[in-house]
Amino acid sequence: MDKLVDAAVELVEAGKLGQAVQVLQQGIDVLGAAYPGSPELGELHNQAALLLFLGGQPDQAATHAQAALEVTQAVFGAAHPLTAHRLLRLAAVRVGQGRGDDARPLLAVTADMLGPYPEDMGLHEAKYYLGLLQAGAASSPSDVVAADDALLAPLKVLAPAMGPDSMIVRLAVGQHSRLVGAALDSGRGGFALGEALFQQHIRLQEAIAPDSPELGLTLYQLAVTYYAHDMLPEAGTVLQRGAALVRQHYPEGHDLVQMFLHRLGMICAAGRDPRAAQQLLSASKAYYASQAQGQGGPGQAEGDHPLAHEADAGLAMAA
Repeated sequence: MDKLVDAAVELVEAGKLGQAVQVLQQGIDVLGAAYPGSPELGELHNQAALLLFLGGQPDQAATHAQAALEVTQAVFGAAHPLTAHRLLRLAAVRVGQGRGDDARPLLAVTADMLGPYPEDMGLHEAKYYLGLLQAGAASSPSDVVAADDALLAPLKVLAPAMGPDSMIVRLAVGQHSRLVGAALDSGRGGFALGEALFQQHIRLQEAIAPDSPELGLTLYQLAVTYYAHDMLPEAGTVLQRGAALVRQHYPEGHDLVQMFLHRLGMICAAGRDPRAAQQLLSASKAYYASQAQGQGGPGQAEGDHPLAHEADAGLAMAA
């Protein structure tokens, strides 16, 4: 079993998530036929649930999480800490399915079962997901802020212990990102609620890795959201902070750095800073026009790149 899990992990690290799930499924089929009640079978189902959840397939993940729970509970009993971990995995997947009402009692039971083991990361993961449900139920920005401690306290334990890039931490923070997107898309509670969740997401990322390029990209997304709502000063401030983070990791000519500078130029154009807009967008137009020529092959018109066209529009605004 260890070899199967190691092979799956190597495939995940190589960006081959689908193949990793296939490897685990093959092991499940073989082991399930030979030893249907073995604890190793429960672990393979658990690993498959994790990978499918990470791959954005919570419904399929739930099937494996349920199977892992049933096998583990049959072997070790309902009160065993390993059973609590299987219950936690199912609860987390239920959150990902948008079934918070089903997840909440499972998480509460998990937290009670693991309460005597404060060093167990499952306890802190369960507390995080309970905090996530609290944030997801928020109806106002103040409700969102009130959930900060419930999210940040367990995350500050999980991230150093498991690593900021571990599957568990990535899944946990990714589920909060889903909350942000759902609030902004639905308009529930108005823009202020989505903005508060966005800012909370930034606080979570700051707690994990305050200098990460991923945080820079989140700041870019918030800046674009502000730009779309004509909140130009806020957009500019957030974007400049994000650009500074990205520049710590990438050279000036990198696509990500240019993306930030282009968006800053558009904000300057809309915000009536023509001098800065002309400088930034002229460089942006040349950059993306060059990209179009290099990638388009014969017949590719100069400047035939969507962002080159947007730069043209920004330059016209700034004129």
